Amino acid sequence: MTLTEHFKPLLDKRLPAAFAVLLLSAVPAFAIDHLAPPIGIAQYEDQLAKTFKDVYADDIQLRAVVEPSFGREFAVGVRLSDGLYSIVYLQAKDSVWQSIVNKESGPLVTTRGVPMVRVEKCQHQIPSALAQRLSSIWDQMIRGIEPDDSVGLDGTSYYFSKIVDGEFKTGMAWSPEVMTKTGGLVGIVETMKQLCAAPRKSLLEQLNRESNDVLTRIVPEHPK
Repeated sequence: MTLTEHFKPLLDKRLPAAFAVLLLSAVPAFAIDHLAPPIGIAQYEDQLAKTFKDVYADDIQLRAVVEPSFGREFAVGVRLSDGLYSIVYLQAKDSVWQSIVNKESGPLVTTRGVPMVRVEKCQHQIPSALAQRLSSIWDQMIRGIEPDDSVGLDGTSYYFSKIVDGEFKTGMAWSPEVMTKTGGLVGIVETMKQLCAAPRKSLLEQLNRESNDVLTRIVPEHPK
């Protein structure tokens, strides 16, 4: 959850421009290269989990939920079913955030009774070697979660989760720099999304390259 989303009820009330400038100037320039512990508004995260319930099913090996400040949320995952691996992609048809926000008072205290946002779905089979490489990337990045005090206005929040070392764990990144490991992880998520939505050999090759590159940076002895 970004600060814009957190303060959106205030911003919607048209706070003085001077305060907005002050808030913006408080955001430091940073380029973190690790996942951070997740933060967010409970009602929103709960509604997202309901909306994207398919990526929380028992046969999903790993997942990423993407929360743009301005736009529709989506989720991707890797499913293992009958020995075959597939990418799963879920795209909200409308903003889940907007569905739970009262423009006057901010996020609803409870989302009970809030209509569910519909989602578009697709699934695309991938080679087991690629799926296992993605699993290794999620494992290593989640094991490297470190506290981080940096926050941001606007941008996109990415939540990565998986069972690692016997526990369900989640780490997040906020609009990471492209050349960082977290930026590479975000690139993988975007390519997974594209490959599922419009399968092409070139996208599969791109996902193989990206995953090899990120895993090599995380685990230097990993063979390309």
